[in-house]
Amino acid sequence: MISRFFTYLFFSLIIPMALRAQSPESRSLSALAERIQPAPDEVFNKFREAGMQPVDHVLTAKEKDKVAKAFSMLSPLHSKILKQHLHSISFMDNMPNTALTSPVETADSSQKFNITFRAEIINETVSQWATWKENSYYTFPEDSGLKVTIEAGELDAMVYVLLHEATHVVDAVLALTPHSFESDTVAAPTAFTRGIWHAANVPEKAFISPLLATTRS
Repeated sequence: MISRFFTYLFFSLIIPMALRAQSPESRSLSALAERIQPAPDEVFNKFREAGMQPVDHVLTAKEKDKVAKAFSMLSPLHSKILKQHLHSISFMDNMPNTALTSPVETADSSQKFNITFRAEIINETVSQWATWKENSYYTFPEDSGLKVTIEAGELDAMVYVLLHEATHVVDAVLALTPHSFESDTVAAPTAFTRGIWHAANVPEKAFISPLLATTRS
């Protein structure tokens, strides 16, 4: 499944974006990468309250180039939404998770968002990042010889993670899915979820698999 997903990602996203990599439009998209600011206080406090010690990460020139490249490879829809609604991007050291998308308060009713990334992903491939992510779910006995390794190619992890977080912004702005404070709360469906999802993490009965229900999500 992972291989099929990245094959789809490559042909539907990477190739079309590469073809316009040198266009004036793509150069304007790279300006999104210049919206770098320290994470909002609310984000720092969230991790500090959990006993973490996050630190703002200052990007090197090489890291800035990688971030700009990731923005230039987004789809036209993601790019259009981010141009209007991305307030800032931030990078942290000592951040426990991969990334976090948060709303930013504005003086008017406009929707703005900050995306905070774990800085280490800038220099990781998607295979390295996915391997780290999957291993965070398991604890193996010493000398068991067991390990989890994900082979998903050499794509920069930043491209994949940015696409994931940008999709949260697209979802929020276009109201593609219902939003509720509790994942198991039944909310009024949207055209995108009607007949498919009963709640945010519960599909309609026709799509419930007894086998999948026993796996960790």
